[in-house]
Amino acid sequence: MNIELLGVNRQNKGAELMMRALLYKIKERENDFVPVLGSGKGNIFLCKKENMLALPVIKKRGAIFTLPYYLFGIARLFGFNFVDRKNIDVIFDASGFAYSSSWGKGPIFQRINEISKWKKLDKNKKYIILPQAFGPFDNAEMKVGITELIGLADLCFVRDIQSYKYLIQAGVNEESITISPDFTCLIKPHKDIDKSLGGRVCIIPNYRMLDKQDSSDSKRYITDMAAIISELNTKKVPTFMLIHDSGRDFELAKKILLASKVNQQHCPIVFESDPIKIKSTISLSKLVVGSRYHGLASALSSGVPVIALGWSHKYRHIMEDYNIGYLTDLIQEKGVEAILSRVLEDSDFSSELLSKLSLGIEMVNSRSELMWSHIWSVLEGQDYV
Repeated sequence: MNIELLGVNRQNKGAELMMRALLYKIKERENDFVPVLGSGKGNIFLCKKENMLALPVIKKRGAIFTLPYYLFGIARLFGFNFVDRKNIDVIFDASGFAYSSSWGKGPIFQRINEISKWKKLDKNKKYIILPQAFGPFDNAEMKVGITELIGLADLCFVRDIQSYKYLIQAGVNEESITISPDFTCLIKPHKDIDKSLGGRVCIIPNYRMLDKQDSSDSKRYITDMAAIISELNTKKVPTFMLIHDSGRDFELAKKILLASKVNQQHCPIVFESDPIKIKSTISLSKLVVGSRYHGLASALSSGVPVIALGWSHKYRHIMEDYNIGYLTDLIQEKGVEAILSRVLEDSDFSSELLSKLSLGIEMVNSRSELMWSHIWSVLEGQDYV
C-alpha cells in the first residue's frame, strides 16, 4: 500500500520533522505500507539520498513540473525512484497550516482539484488530513472551498478548538472532524549529540512575524526579541539563536542580534539541517523563546518550557495542549520580560510550570497515539474502539 506524504518539505524544519514522524510511524507499523514523498522543495533529492519513493513532481517558483512516465526508467539509473500518483493508495495530508485566509484561496482549491481527480480513479483510495491548524476563512468562496475539501477526506484531524470552530463556522459537518494534537511529539530527541549548547536559553525567530502582522507589530517584534537577548546577556544568562527554517529566518536573526548589541560570541546563531538534531538541541535548553510552531512543539514535548511569540491562534493552543496555557495569559498581563525573569529566577514558579508541563506531555502523547490507532483501524479495515 503506497502512502503519499503530502505537504512536507525540507525547507521548513517543522515540515521536515512532520515527515520524519510519519516515516517513523509507518515503519513502526511493520505492515506493507510504503511511504512516498509528495511534491515539496528538496523532496526528490531527499528521496534519492534516502533511497525512497517519490512522486515525479518538482515545484519551482510556484510552477509544477511533472516528469512523464516513460522517463521513470532513465531516472532510476540516476538513483531516482518515482511512483505515478495513480498508484498511490492513501494520502496523508500534513500541510501544517495551509488552509486559511492567511494564505488565500489557492492552496484550498488546488488541493480540491488534485484530490478529487485522484479519488475518481478508485473509490477505495483514502485521503486523511492529519492534525493541522485551519482558518479563519474570511469570505464565502473560501468557506465553500474548505467545506468541499473536508468532504473529500476519509478522516480529518484538527490541532485545536479554534481551528475546529473556524471549520464549523464555514459549514463543515462537525461529525467529520476530530481534535488531535500535533503528532511530532512522538519523535524522541537523540541522546548522542553535542551538548555544548545545553542549559542555554534558545531563541527561535520567524520571519512570518514580519509579513503576517501589521507594520507596527513587525517593527516591535525585532525590538522585543532584541530586548530579550540584551536583558539575558546583562544577567549573564547564556543564549543562542536557532534557525528553524532555511528561508529568511537567518537574515532576521542577524537583524535581531544587531539590534540587541550582543555579539555572536555571547549569542551564537546556530543552523542545523537535520530536524531531529534540531529537536535534540532544543531538548537540552533551559528555556525556549520562539515563534516557530514546531520549535515550540519540540521544546514542549521534551519538557522544556517556552515563551511563545506567535502570529496566529495555533501558538496559544499548543501551550494549552501542554497544560501551560496560563503562561500566555500571564505574558499578556505582565509582559514578556517579567515572565522571563520568573521562569529563570523564581524556583517555585518554575517548579510548578515544569510539573504542569510534565502532565501535559502525558496527555498529548496519549491523544496522539489514540489518533494513530484510529488511522490504522481505517487503513487495515478494523473496527475502531
